Amino acid sequence: SKLPDEILVSILSLLTLKEMQRTTILAKRWRYLWTRFSLRKKVKKLSLDFMMNGVASAYTLTSQIFHSHSLDSLTDLSLTSVEVTGEVLEYVLSNCPFIEILHVENSKSLVKLKTSSPLPKLKHLELNCCSLKQ
Repeated sequence: SKLPDEILVSILSLLTLKEMQRTTILAKRWRYLWTRFSLRKKVKKLSLDFMMNGVASAYTLTSQIFHSHSLDSLTDLSLTSVEVTGEVLEYVLSNCPFIEILHVENSKSLVKLKTSSPLPKLKHLELNCCSLKQ
């Protein structure tokens, strides 16, 4: 599709949640648009799960997706079969003052995770099947 992202995001806003989820199998570009749409709606809970029929789908989360959106409302972030680096998570955590839950699963890109500031609201941190080094 050669339509600009803003038009596609507007189209997404007209769909039901179930219809939006179906668009993620169309093309990788729609996956990013779905994430941007969710952030623009200032969701409290964002869950990205790209495991399809037991197979991890290639989706890389970059900090660029977050730059034009406020993360103040985000309290719960769950990433399954999403490639994300420690640097991207550090950016997200430093910009989510109310984050309470962080779940990352099946991310080979997550090698090291550090935070640059205290996370007083964080109650639950779960990292499964990641490539963390001690």
